[in-house]
Amino acid sequence: RLWMALKDTVRWAYNGTTWKEVVWHTTSQLYTNMTVEFLPVYNPSEEEKKDPGLYADNVQKLMAKALGVPATDYVMEGRLPVSLQGGLSLPVYSPGRKALSLLRKNGLGAEEVKVALNRMLDRCGPGGQGSKASADELASILSLADKQPAVDVCGFYSKDETVDLSQVYFSVSAVSGLTSFSALLHSAFTMFDRDGKGSLSAEELSDLMGALLGHPQHGVAALYAEASRQGRLTEGSLLKVLTTHPTYQRVVNEYLHPEGAESGLPFTTLTNGKAENNNGLSLNGSLHHKEE
Repeated sequence: RLWMALKDTVRWAYNGTTWKEVVWHTTSQLYTNMTVEFLPVYNPSEEEKKDPGLYADNVQKLMAKALGVPATDYVMEGRLPVSLQGGLSLPVYSPGRKALSLLRKNGLGAEEVKVALNRMLDRCGPGGQGSKASADELASILSLADKQPAVDVCGFYSKDETVDLSQVYFSVSAVSGLTSFSALLHSAFTMFDRDGKGSLSAEELSDLMGALLGHPQHGVAALYAEASRQGRLTEGSLLKVLTTHPTYQRVVNEYLHPEGAESGLPFTTLTNGKAENNNGLSLNGSLHHKEE
């Protein structure tokens, strides 16, 4: 592990410098100051050999102890650092917030963002072209003349220049404040309840939470068990758990909380099986929200 006196010219970390920047900053100075710490050799146990995640966590704790610094609560999933809450994987840098910030920097106001999100919803819905989109297609959906911002948005969600529009739609909508959480959950539930049976399987719940959080979710067993105590996981039971259970309420309040909104969840309970938002607009089975 390396600590630089000035510019970090060596470490290639997540969300860090590109190789071009590394070469440029390294060759543009006469010397590079660094400190090298030699950490204890770690020999994995048989259990750790079978569980890479456990091995990584224990190595992190050993490194933290040797360096005299606190271990973080983050683990790596693929190329992303995430924190774990109730089995859910929460990216340290929310893809939805990053995407929304980038869109704003490129001149998209609230109305333009809303129009773009509706286009994504149309694309993902019945009769649409499907949720997978290339950077070129995303640029068109966002009405961007320059493709690069769309490429950057794709990078927030995937390793290549493609993206699942359902992830972009739900994760950006959640933090944009353009709709209430219960209305958004209703849309998500309707989309992922593909057979229209009024309940979700564990796999469908995984897809739904992955869309809301903008990152694949593989540890929804605890959430599924909590929300299906009555035998089935319905929209009402999922909304109740996400907004009242201490762990999952925290996820919604902190991770899916709209920027600039007051503390607290922007939701009301289900009325006659339909989610109702702060404006009193009741949503039926349609994926679209009622316009003012």
